[in-house]
Amino acid sequence: MKRESGFSLMELAFVILIMTALVLISVGGWMSFIPGYRLNAAAGDLQCAIEIAKLKAIRENSVVTVNLSVGTAPDPPLVTYVAFIDDNGDGVQAPGDQTIVTKTFHEGISRHGSSDVQVRFNARGFPDDPSIYPRELRIVTDQKGRGVQVTPAGGTILRESSNGGTIWQDVTY
Repeated sequence: MKRESGFSLMELAFVILIMTALVLISVGGWMSFIPGYRLNAAAGDLQCAIEIAKLKAIRENSVVTVNLSVGTAPDPPLVTYVAFIDDNGDGVQAPGDQTIVTKTFHEGISRHGSSDVQVRFNARGFPDDPSIYPRELRIVTDQKGRGVQVTPAGGTILRESSNGGTIWQDVTY
């Protein structure tokens, strides 16, 4: 008698079914991971840009401004930050002002709050008007929020919100 080796069609279908279920479960977890990852990366980029702006203000002996703003298009509008050497110190980027760094965030990230936020550093690396600090530049997704708080001494603290921006706390690792 001859023995046949291999898998039956039923066994093969069962293995494919199990693998498909595992892939679907992992894709669901991965899709919920991506927005949080994008938010963390965006907050890290923003914090880095603020630190670079502070150092550039000291190095160039000038005022450097960081603006976090929302554009006018597309729908929904995208959140952008720009850091520039502010030659006249008015907080508005003029055609002659040198751009240090600029970035537009992913469409799933929005600004927390209703108005544009600005941070200006003087030639010594301190905020231009310490009386209005600490000041936070906040970005959010549907579930979470991240912010960069600028202290009166010009330092930065990463902040987070797990409820979409109602309660904020310092990030601890």
